[in-house]
Amino acid sequence: MKTLAIIVNYKVAELAAKAARSILQSESSGPVQVVIVDNSESDIEAERLNRLSSDRVHIIINQKNVGFGRASNIAFNKFPSDCVLLLNPDARLTPGCLEQMQRTLMHSEKTGAVGPLIFWDDHLQYYLPPSYPPFLHLLQPGLGSLGNKMHLNTAISMALRRRALKVWRSRFPVRAGCLSGGHMMLKTDAVLSAGGLFDEHFFMYFEDTDLCIRLKKAGYRLYVDPKAKVVHYFDQSARQNPEAKSAFMQSSHRYFVQKYQMHGFRMMNRLLQRMSGPSGGSSFTPTFYAPFKIRTPENMRHEWLFEWSPHMDFIPSIGRLGNGPYLDFTEKYWKMMATGQYFGRIGRPHEWAMKYFTFSWVVEN
Repeated sequence: MKTLAIIVNYKVAELAAKAARSILQSESSGPVQVVIVDNSESDIEAERLNRLSSDRVHIIINQKNVGFGRASNIAFNKFPSDCVLLLNPDARLTPGCLEQMQRTLMHSEKTGAVGPLIFWDDHLQYYLPPSYPPFLHLLQPGLGSLGNKMHLNTAISMALRRRALKVWRSRFPVRAGCLSGGHMMLKTDAVLSAGGLFDEHFFMYFEDTDLCIRLKKAGYRLYVDPKAKVVHYFDQSARQNPEAKSAFMQSSHRYFVQKYQMHGFRMMNRLLQRMSGPSGGSSFTPTFYAPFKIRTPENMRHEWLFEWSPHMDFIPSIGRLGNGPYLDFTEKYWKMMATGQYFGRIGRPHEWAMKYFTFSWVVEN
């Protein structure tokens, strides 16, 4: 079985090199070809990447930024394989991850794609959330208009929390509605049956959601395998130009909605927008301006779940399962965060736990 690993780089060549090494150092069921496609429009980045070139690492330098989807398609169409690993440049595989995903992918003919358990940090303490179900993206215009005053967003947040806990705590593969293109392994035959890898109308963002929808329509199943683990340092490329990230996301979301939104979703969004109104005041106190250590509520010290998000409705949120009298958010985590305000909550890690302690912090790098 031959595996093609695709990494699309944008101005993070050093991280892309680490991502490539994590693949090359992994045990594999068959040979692996790593292809790094560079969209940086930078001679310096190109020079750094070309140093990695070898019989197992192929470098493709694009003269302009052609987008994530098109860059991935260039590699997919040029190098034949039995399965394809997509890996973000700011992510890395942990030992055993590659072979585990290969095993799970090939376990059943109906399995089209497999994703790993995703962590934010090297110590594997903070879990990144599973991908949204696609229908939430279609309702995003209406849900976004509700602000933080509506119980509907709270209910959705709790449902996503319940889903995340199921994935984070599972010992066996969990059926998924969608997987992230930042760390996904696919059968090549399944991709071809679904109409190809990425729709290039998506410059960046939502192309993976579109692919997952097409895979399921073609009769394939998607899974998250918790025995396969990836560290994703999250948004390192986007730090280069956050305004561009926002513009790409909005543009891709508009195309996604046009492609998939049916009459029922349009009606629902209109209804939600009519329900909108001014948001209530923030109740996230205290607010921290430096790394913090807080005492956890006594009734939660046996076991707690700490979640944080840049959104006050916690859609989505990163989570950490822990216990004890303190939560220590140390300087090493603080330095990993981009400038902005963040919201945190601590509660019992029960699927529908509604009681939690909330607070916020502001990073000013």
